Amino acid sequence: MRFLCLISCIATTTLALAADQLDLHKAQLLVREAPSGRLLAAKMNRATALPEANLSVTTHVSQRSDHVTVTGVVEDTSGVADRAVDVVFRLPFQPALWWPRISEAIVPGKETDAPTRAVDNDLPPGAAVLEDTREIGLTQDVLPIGCVTDPKQRNGVAIAIPPDSPCRFRFAYVPDAGCLELTLLFGLSAAAPAELKSRAPFRFVVMTVDGRWGLRDAVRRYYAMFPNAFERKTKSSGLWLFAVPSFTQVPDPENYAFWEGPRLNELDKALAHKIENYPYIIVGQREITYLKNKPTGYNDVLAALKQEPARDAPGKRTKEYGGTWTEVKSFVENSGLHDPQGRWVHTLRHTDWGGNSITFPMNPNPFLPRRTVASAVLADVEKLLKEHPSLAGIYVDSLASWGSYYNHRREHFSAVRAPLSHDDNGRVCIPNWISHIDFLRELRRRIGGRLVFGNGIRQGRAFCAFECDILGVETSGGDLRHRRNLDFYRTVAGAKPSLFLFYSSKDIPRATAEEYVQRFIAMGLSPEVKGKPWGCNKKRDADLLAKFVPLYRRLDLAGWQPVTHATVEPRTLWLERFGVKPPELYFTIYNPTDKPLNARLTLDRRALAIPPNVTMNELVAGAFALPPKTLRVVQVGQ
Repeated sequence: MRFLCLISCIATTTLALAADQLDLHKAQLLVREAPSGRLLAAKMNRATALPEANLSVTTHVSQRSDHVTVTGVVEDTSGVADRAVDVVFRLPFQPALWWPRISEAIVPGKETDAPTRAVDNDLPPGAAVLEDTREIGLTQDVLPIGCVTDPKQRNGVAIAIPPDSPCRFRFAYVPDAGCLELTLLFGLSAAAPAELKSRAPFRFVVMTVDGRWGLRDAVRRYYAMFPNAFERKTKSSGLWLFAVPSFTQVPDPENYAFWEGPRLNELDKALAHKIENYPYIIVGQREITYLKNKPTGYNDVLAALKQEPARDAPGKRTKEYGGTWTEVKSFVENSGLHDPQGRWVHTLRHTDWGGNSITFPMNPNPFLPRRTVASAVLADVEKLLKEHPSLAGIYVDSLASWGSYYNHRREHFSAVRAPLSHDDNGRVCIPNWISHIDFLRELRRRIGGRLVFGNGIRQGRAFCAFECDILGVETSGGDLRHRRNLDFYRTVAGAKPSLFLFYSSKDIPRATAEEYVQRFIAMGLSPEVKGKPWGCNKKRDADLLAKFVPLYRRLDLAGWQPVTHATVEPRTLWLERFGVKPPELYFTIYNPTDKPLNARLTLDRRALAIPPNVTMNELVAGAFALPPKTLRVVQVGQ
């Protein structure tokens, strides 16, 4: 089979609306007592008193050349009880296509519910998001951008929450109302600090988008509006080095760029290969480990905090998993989370590193009083960086799982820097991923120009991604079955490195490794395999990595571009663009099917500023047929 590649100038038929054509006079601003109170109408661009609900809402609308910014605040005028309040913004647009992700547009009425997220037993403890995230039908709460276009994809609109305004949100298209809807889920409490006392400020932008590209164009505009959140701050590119017993055991250091948890006495060895070093910290949990008797309920938890329980001889003390019983007890008392009944949030588990354990999610907010997990870890970080100035930055683990909990501990409300939220039952709380953002921001301030490498950047952690310079995700076979997660990983990273570790409870066959490496590189994602023991398939896969890691680096450093200005046939093939202009202009084409496919690639020469008589080169095989589960990389220009 042959691959046919053409360069042509695509006639432009899209009719994108200008920002000054956005008619916000028809938009609705509504407020309700959550979770199910009556929606009350408020006015745009002014203050609205709602005495029947003891609420007020003030908004200001400002026009820019390419978007409209809405800033506002909702306030509890009684200022007494804690309250759950939703702010709802509805923008009329019909008929519409709903864009839940960059690779899919849905016709309302033809949506199908996504399957319920299954427990992934291949992932290690702490790697998965535990709270419910929604990517079902015409609703999503994972990406802070909601987008619709008209059915003929001539024009469209999007609403987006800025990267520096973290909050719980939900986007939806509401066919009966014919509108794109943003819901902001707030908690109001007099226990919050002065600037947030019984109030919640908010901000979002409304923009027009090119209907042909839909969410891709919205993402492009989002990057341009908020470039600091997507800026690349490292020139390094390569794989994620993890859990290697010693650097001397790495047979292929040329493939790696980022070493998590490096052996401090081997930093020079890694630096000699231009590998950046990131020592490990975790702030989202502390645990009492090696318990002789397996705990079975909350009474055992209370007893273990009152008096040190009988424990087996522990392994060596590690900061990441707790320390002494006295230290853990103190951290729980100062940083532990409360459930709605005022009990300690905890999980009972058995792990390879701690045996029978009681694990306590921690509030890592650095502004809590007394000695907390955050203050202790930040002090350790400052000491470590002073002793080892060559360290590139700090690795923060498990943003996924330990950010999943709601913290109802009211005495912690006074430390928040972002608005409070509420749980699904309308109880005011702090989502613990927002407390992790407070920590990430303070960590960045303390470490100066060094970088933050965050792990656990899954759905529900977009705002954490915006605070990190290098994004890490532990992945497994689920990401070989569908594209949904990969779209999210790609979108929240922008130009920043996005690194992956592939886990499996069984040995990873060569065919699976080949599929994983090519599938992820097609999206510009770095694909390391977590063998057990480390390096068990290094010799077998040496040729695979030698072939594809250099190609990944070229794509990664050229930079992913959400709008491809290109099309591929058949549409079952994936198409992504990297780089801006020749010769650093690349297109990846990936065949996710079980059948060989012949592809036709058409480029918009005018939009891509491709000069006449350019050459093109396929970099993988020098041939253009796509067998099942394979990748081709096309370079435009020599």
